Amino acid sequence: MSNSKVSSMFGVSKAKAKKDIGSFMDHNPNSCFYYNETNGVTALVFQEFEGSNVMRVSTSVMSPDENKFRVTLGKYIAMNSMLAGQYINLPFYAVADFIDYVVYS
Repeated sequence: MSNSKVSSMFGVSKAKAKKDIGSFMDHNPNSCFYYNETNGVTALVFQEFEGSNVMRVSTSVMSPDENKFRVTLGKYIAMNSMLAGQYINLPFYAVADFIDYVVYS
């Protein structure tokens, strides 16, 4: 059984990861995290620019051998994926269906 933590995966403390996530959210008020502890999926939705109808979506999926869902780790991975350009673009109207299907199903 795996027990991944943000400190072991990224070499940063949980407090630093939370601070980085908070800073990202402060600088990007049109972004939002969604997560589901049952299926282990975290998604970050980010508006391309204010007034845009295009949303960027990055996800993090918990490994099946993890023994605990870690919210901060999922958010940190999704945020770093977004910053690294690893996201998909969706029209605004499709985001709710995507989140329902990927995160909550």
